[in-house]
Amino acid sequence: MSEFETRWLGAVLAGGRSTRMGRDKRFLWCDGEALIDRVARVVASALDVPTSRVVLLGDVPGRRCIPDQNPGLGPLGGIGSIVNSVEILGRATHCLVVPVDLPLIEAGMLRRLMEFPAEVKAARFEGQELPLAFLASDQARALLDGRIASAEPSFRSISLWFRDLQGVELPLGAGERAQLLNANTPQDWRTVPGGKRFHES
Repeated sequence: MSEFETRWLGAVLAGGRSTRMGRDKRFLWCDGEALIDRVARVVASALDVPTSRVVLLGDVPGRRCIPDQNPGLGPLGGIGSIVNSVEILGRATHCLVVPVDLPLIEAGMLRRLMEFPAEVKAARFEGQELPLAFLASDQARALLDGRIASAEPSFRSISLWFRDLQGVELPLGAGERAQLLNANTPQDWRTVPGGKRFHES
């Protein structure tokens, strides 16, 4: 992918308030495990690392997690918390960021997102803000910080930051769009394909 060693950090964005779901969606039961645990496991599988190496961003009861340093700013603020923390980022050169509300996401799809060439700075799937893979460079950090610091809410946008990075959008393959179904409301949860496998704990 590049001339230097690529080291990936995987993170699950789990700091939302679940207002539309009416209960903490992170702990909805999904195939015998909490949703947050399932998504973390899938991210770990994509990166071929232990689940304990995946960062859980947000205040997650009963889990080892990292507080969001930019509360109220949504996913953009969460990503900022990751790239601006030496403790979190460590020696990672690249980040894979996945929201917690994707009950159908699979590791193979995430691995495809990570396979962008060295000249590309960020990648996502067409029409989707997340999941997102990006090079954790000083430039990416500076551009992100500029958007987070803006007093104009419309400026604090993942899509605009992605444009700043001149990121590329990957076309969705057969069956992949279903994997990107967001479960944000009880109605979403009930209409997940194969929904009989899902129930609230």
